[in-house]
Amino acid sequence: MLRYALLAGATAGLGLLVLLRETWPAAPHLSTALTRLTEGPKAAHSRPAEGLEGRLGRLLDLRLRDQRLTFTPFRDLALLRISTESWFGQKALYALIGILFPPLMGLAIHVTGLHLPIAVPTAASILLAAALWFVPDLDVRSRAARARVDFARAVTAYLDLTALERAGGVRCHAGAGARRRGR
Repeated sequence: MLRYALLAGATAGLGLLVLLRETWPAAPHLSTALTRLTEGPKAAHSRPAEGLEGRLGRLLDLRLRDQRLTFTPFRDLALLRISTESWFGQKALYALIGILFPPLMGLAIHVTGLHLPIAVPTAASILLAAALWFVPDLDVRSRAARARVDFARAVTAYLDLTALERAGGVRCHAGAGARRRGR
């Protein structure tokens, strides 16, 4: 029994150490600092995230932007005018929901009289958090694809109308045609 208590205490201490280490600001990468110095103003104006989503998003954006393990869809986010901070904040909140939901459901089941092993809510938390981490990726990808299709339809409709007008003999500059007819 003492062995399990020591193991639980060591795990909790290691978790706190990792949490403190991750919240401590790191030195920026040289390439990131140079890019920020040389890039001009951003073309797409996206509104910054606020509240818990904004704080978590800024923290994750600073930590994960240059990591090779994460893929940030900059083109899709710029197309939808979503800031990377807001996107990372959404990812963090979805993962947090995934972490908290199974233990709360396990507690509700425990109150009803059924007893689940602790491994079931723990494994469900990890799996659900990992699955929900990718929900904003899928959402951004599908919304950007839909926006591209809408843009292609609008351009195609414009080109079709222009071709119909040109084939019908309608001149582009109505004022120039009126001057030639003597009006």
